[in-house]
Amino acid sequence: TAPQASLHSDARRRLLWPIAKHLYRQANHIIAISLGIATELEDHLKISASRISVINNPISLPQVDEPASHPVDFRSPQGPTIVAVGRLVPLKNYPLLIKAMQVVLEQRTAELYILGEGPERTAIENLAISLGISTHVHMLGFRSNPYPYIAQADLLTPGL
Repeated sequence: TAPQASLHSDARRRLLWPIAKHLYRQANHIIAISLGIATELEDHLKISASRISVINNPISLPQVDEPASHPVDFRSPQGPTIVAVGRLVPLKNYPLLIKAMQVVLEQRTAELYILGEGPERTAIENLAISLGISTHVHMLGFRSNPYPYIAQADLLTPGL
């Protein structure tokens, strides 16, 4: 979890964050899974960049190209297609995405497709209904092959 995200997640993580912060500062070297995590460690914990290496999560492009070519029919002919993929849990902050979608829809037509399952599904659906945007928010559930959706998206939301 990103350092800043831990501060806003569940109570257990907030309680453990001071310990993690101490351990980060005591480490001889830190491996971060993304440049964003490395930057947060530098900025928020004042850890020298020389003590951090970034090793991104590996992905084999040939293994993605073939699954991404599978047909799916979900694109909107009327506006941008936005795709979000991930577990529907509080840490991912899908309510923020739904509220952002409301702002987008005030300016233009767009469609949001959410691929994933989790305990927050009902709350996300209810928020979209309460904001009056449920016809533009499509909860597709878990997909073992999300790559065709990602390939056809006009915008892919990052892991929130």
